Parts: sequence; structure tokens; C-alpha cells
Amino acid sequence: MSEVAIKNIMENYNKMRKINIMEFRSTHTTGGGPDKTILVSAKQHDKERFNVIVVYLKGPDDDEFKITGIAQGMGLNFIEVEEHGKLSVRDINYISSLISKHNIDILHAHDCKTDVFGCFLKRMNNELVLLTTAHGWIDVGIKQRFYNWLDFKAIKRFDKVIAVCEANKNKLIKCGVSSDKIIIIYNAVDVDEWKGYETTEGLRKELLLSEDIPIIGAIGRLSYEKGLDTLLECAVLVEKMIPEVRFVIVGRGPEEENLKSYARQLGVEKNVIFLGHRSDAKNIYNSIDVFVNPSLTEGIANTILEAQSMEKPVIATDVGGSGEIIIHNASGFLVQPKDVLDITERIIYLLKNKAVAKEMGKQGRQIICEKFSFKN
Repeated sequence: MSEVAIKNIMENYNKMRKINIMEFRSTHTTGGGPDKTILVSAKQHDKERFNVIVVYLKGPDDDEFKITGIAQGMGLNFIEVEEHGKLSVRDINYISSLISKHNIDILHAHDCKTDVFGCFLKRMNNELVLLTTAHGWIDVGIKQRFYNWLDFKAIKRFDKVIAVCEANKNKLIKCGVSSDKIIIIYNAVDVDEWKGYETTEGLRKELLLSEDIPIIGAIGRLSYEKGLDTLLECAVLVEKMIPEVRFVIVGRGPEEENLKSYARQLGVEKNVIFLGHRSDAKNIYNSIDVFVNPSLTEGIANTILEAQSMEKPVIATDVGGSGEIIIHNASGFLVQPKDVLDITERIIYLLKNKAVAKEMGKQGRQIICEKFSFKN
């Protein structure tokens, strides 16, 4: 039946009947990299050919949920659905009613929960075509491994799967998803929006830091898999060589208080600045000298795409699709997770060799413009 459904969609497409797509996602607070891709993609679809509705599941206790405001500010057709449980029949029925109301052709899921929902919704809407994007998986703890197992079970039932990098495609195949279903589509950024500007005083003025004080930046959710404890350990060593250095960490998450406590324990609390959630990411990137992504696991990190698009040299762990973005020793450095000494040496090298850092930034932007821009 899925082949017939896809054929029907293509016939409608050829007849220029608009194709109706539901982007479907479950997340919390401000979301993360996948949400940037989802929302910007929805905005950039050809409105003459596609109707896109964006539906997000929101936890009932999530008082810091920001996606609704972001989506509405972008002019998207957005619906926020408050959850009534982990796998609520009431929620599934409501999503099914939205599918019928908006005559949805393609349900595009983006995470474990919406993948599982998709399997139930397919039973209720037989002509529905199921598409999912495999943004990545967190392989930490028994609970998360169970969710990953459940996700792969669900994905096997989908008609098509988008992997955001070669590493994710390989993992899908290893877990039993047919390679014929999978296509690689990299995450992307709007390179016209994410570009540097002349003055770098924005963040420095706010933090009362002069232009000669080096700033190392990290942006992302403050959770275990982001490896930010490693960056704090690097700060100890970098500070010994360059006492005036500052590390700025942007974002919120479950590890925030633990990271702050660890910074105090390491004695680097004066050199490490936790900025919390910020809506001025371009200002942050523009003001820093080096961007570091010390993640233990990744798909395609939007923060790496943004930093390189802003012509910043990047040091990133060689996990997930990071090696598909960064050309080692040319547009940045690839390092191993938790390798404090190597990351430290790379930071110090870039701070002491500004011409090299600048050239890496330029090459990084060129790569983003060629391979990771929404236009392309």
C-alpha cells in the first residue's frame, strides 16, 4: 500500500495539486539543532507546491517551551499539542484528526516518540506516507538505549528515512533498516543570515572584555552527551598558558548546575562564563575566537555549521557527521572525545596563530556555502 500511496502523491504533484506535509516533533524547552533545521526547512519549502503544517508535542510541565514563539515569529502554520502521557491514545487520536482535517499526504517525524506515533497513525490513515529524519541518538543509560531500540523498530515501518550524515545511515543499516529506504540529506544553514560582521564588540562589551582577551565558545544543550565537562578540564590547562582567556558556554539543560559546580571544583569559575539561553547566537559566534564542540555523540551539529558559516575555526570531536563537515587541518581540527590534552593544544595553537585561525574560518565558510546551505 505504501508504494501506491507514494504513486498517488507523485500523480497529485504532477497535476500541481499541492502536497500537504505535517512536520511532527516532540521536544522540550528551546529544543536543539534539529529544531532549527525543521523550522527553517518548513519556511523554505516552495509554497506553490507544498502546504506545510508544523506540529509539536509539548510536555504539560514544560514552562520554558519556546518553540511556539519561534515558529510563530517565522510565520509558520504551527500547532502546539500538550501531551497527556508517554503514549496517550487521546493524543494519537487528536493528531489523526489533524491529519484528516489538513488532508496530510506525508507525515514527517523527527524523533523516537513521533516515530512511534507514526506507526499508529499509519494504521488509522492508510494512505499516509511515513517519512522520518534520523537526526541522531543518545546512547547513554538503560532508559535511553530502550528508546533507541524502540525507535529502530518503528523506523523499519517507515516508507522513507532521511539520515543527516553517512554515520547515521550506517547505524540505521546496522540496526536493520533497509538501505533502499535511506537517503542522506545534510542539515543546512542560511548562509546569507549566518555570516560574520565587522564589529566584535557586542558580547565583549556586555562582559567588559577588551578585544585582546581571547574567547573560546561552546553553544548547545547542557547535557551529558555534549561533553562539556571535558571543555572545563581544558580550561584549567589553557588558563595556565593564557591566564586572561575566557570560555563562554551558551545553553541550558539538565547538567547546568553540575557543570557550574565542576567549574568551581576545578578553580576555573572566573574564566568560565555560563550565559544560559540566548537568542543572539550570531552575536556570540561573531565575538569568539575559537568554537569548540566536545560532544560524545552527534548527528550533524548545527552549531558547527553556524560557527563555520560565521568564519570561526572549529575544534570538534570526530563523532557522527562532524568529519563530513570539517576538513582536518584545513577548516578546523578533529579530535577524539574526552582527549583533554589534544583539545587544549589545538585551542592554544589557534589562539597563538591568528593568521592560521582566520584562514581556517574562511575555508570553513566556503565548505558550508558549497555543501551545507539551504539554497544548494
